[in-house]
Amino acid sequence: MKKLLAFLLIVALSIFGSSLALAAPAASFSVTQGSGDSLNLSGSCGVGNCTSATFYAKSNQFAGSNFMQIGQAQANSNGNAQISYTPTWTGNTPFKVDFLGTSGSLVATQTFTFDVMKDPSGFPQSAIEFQRPLDSTGSILVKALLTIVALVWITLLGSFFLVVIRVPKLSKQASEEK
Repeated sequence: MKKLLAFLLIVALSIFGSSLALAAPAASFSVTQGSGDSLNLSGSCGVGNCTSATFYAKSNQFAGSNFMQIGQAQANSNGNAQISYTPTWTGNTPFKVDFLGTSGSLVATQTFTFDVMKDPSGFPQSAIEFQRPLDSTGSILVKALLTIVALVWITLLGSFFLVVIRVPKLSKQASEEK
């Protein structure tokens, strides 16, 4: 009886052990400040587990707020992949990496949030602020421009009413009084 239980235990462990070997590899992901304005995004999926990595950044500044692809890298023999990326906005930015296996299938995914502290150099701060339509400076400018456009349209419609409707009535009344 003990031999039968031992045999069944070995068979069960061999079956479950082989299915556990197919589980997704442990992946890691990190974002660090690079040289100048760039960030270094690096990920690892373990030796021999993946062939390439696709990196993404998420923007909360525009409609949709989905991850957008920012780069791809081939994994080295240790399963490490790295890219350099220059962000275009400041604040807490979620980053994501997808590791692909030899058949092109998704092997592992990791996300990481990094606080981007400075805007890219070479641009005046005001130009960067106006590219952010939902931030305070940009929204004030957009509201002011829309108000001006609305006032111009009201003036044009008033002039149209005056010229097309009111003036012919007044000229008709003046010719009838004579």
